[in-house]
This record gives sequence, structure tokens and C-alpha cells, in this order.
Amino acid sequence: MKWLLTFFVLFATWLQGYSYKGCYADRQQRDLNGYSFSSEAMELGDCATLCKKKGYRYMGLQYSSYCFCGNDFGKYGQAQNCNMPCSGQKDKTCGGSWANSVYDLTDGASYLHDYFHNDVNVEPWFERWEVTAVPLDAKKLVGPIPRTNQRFGWKHPVVAYGDAMPPDGANGAALYLHPVSQQKPAVLKTSLLVTRNNDLMKIRIAGNRNADFILKVKIDGKTVLSQSVDGQKWHNYSVSLAPYLAQNVEVEVDIAASGWYFEYAFIDEIRFY
Repeated sequence: MKWLLTFFVLFATWLQGYSYKGCYADRQQRDLNGYSFSSEAMELGDCATLCKKKGYRYMGLQYSSYCFCGNDFGKYGQAQNCNMPCSGQKDKTCGGSWANSVYDLTDGASYLHDYFHNDVNVEPWFERWEVTAVPLDAKKLVGPIPRTNQRFGWKHPVVAYGDAMPPDGANGAALYLHPVSQQKPAVLKTSLLVTRNNDLMKIRIAGNRNADFILKVKIDGKTVLSQSVDGQKWHNYSVSLAPYLAQNVEVEVDIAASGWYFEYAFIDEIRFY
């Protein structure tokens, strides 16, 4: 039973975009020496977010409240004393005295990137986007579309696959998605410097023929578009980025549940003009 619990803990962190590599010793000349910070409310996700943002591959949590980032680790060998709970997440371990709980920040994220970007049907507009939350199963990570052997992702031709039933009239291929749960949306993210050449974002999207979902567009975390989308036809929506001219912004597209069943989303195109 203990090994099964360990498996699910490691699997859960892997899906979040980081996987546990082990407990490693540290010294004054830090093992992970790229960037560091401390917090009295440290959580694994806080450390992961900042280390990723700084461009590092690994993170190490130490002494409950310290986070270290770097691109290599292990020069002092393994340790046995990663036994201190995170200061802000008591059910997780954040290293020990001169010992780092080390995580690889690329595993889960790189799987999703490869899955969606290596499909033969992927369209050029999608190159700048990352899918960071998708319907998952425990075997292949990208969950199945019910009543079919197809999985979520790029489809061409754009036709019904089991319960996923897009309207006619797609331009080329489309990205098939579904909310992760009633509370958690499927998420696409990108970042860009807004100029006068790309200050208008346009989305061509549709819902399932027998249901709808909530489309949300967020700029730097603020919702700028919230729209119920059905599957009666393909819908075109525009979002002005002019208020963010000359700024670097984070753009997020959420596919959120409005009820639950049959709330598939089909994205034909997202472009910046």
C-alpha cells in the first residue's frame, strides 16, 4: 500500500509540471545556485512558478521555507534528511537542514507540449500557445473522448468523435478540448509584447452541438471576455489589447464548465492582428 501511495504522490506532482528527483545535500556554496528566495508560507507551486519564470530546469526546497533554482544538481551527493514540511503546505516535504527536495520542472509540462505540438494536424497559429490543463487519465495523460478510441487534441477532418460533435464549417484542423472538471477549466497560455501590429486578438471557436461552455480570456490574470459558447455554429470573438500597448502580457484562454456533460470546445483559430 505504501508504494501505491508513493506512486500517486509522484504522479500527481508530475501532472502539475514537476517531478520529484530525490533528496540531495547542500552546502554554503549552493548546489542549486541560480536563484533563491524564502517564504513563511512556502508551497511547492510557489517555488516551481518562480524557478520556471526565471528559466531554470530544477528547483530545490530546503528547511521548510527556502526555494533554490538551478540547471543542475547533485554535486554534494544524496541526503537522507528531507523530512521537514513546507511552511505553507504542511502535507508536502520541503527538504531539511542542508538538504534539498529536488524537482525537475520540465517533465509534465514537456509531455503536454510534445503531445499537442507534434501532431501532424497542428496549425501554425498554435505554435505560440501552451496547453497547461487538459482532461487527463492515469495511463496516457491526455484523456479519451467518451465512446471512441480518440483522445483530445488536434483533429482533421473536423467531425464527430463519440460525444464530441463540432458544427460543420471548420477551416482546416481544430483543437478538441473539454474542461478538466466542473471547477477546473482547460487552459491555453501565451505571452507577448503588444504592439500596434498585434493589439487585436481574434478567436474562432464552437461548442458541442448539444451543449455549451464558458469561454474566458484573461490578460495578466484579469478576465476581459466571458462568453457562453454553443455548438450551433462557429463563433468569432475579438479582444482588444490596445490598453496594453508596449507591455509584455500573459494571455490565458479558459474552457470552463457551465454545467458539466458534453461541454466540448473546438478551437479553429486564435490570432493576433
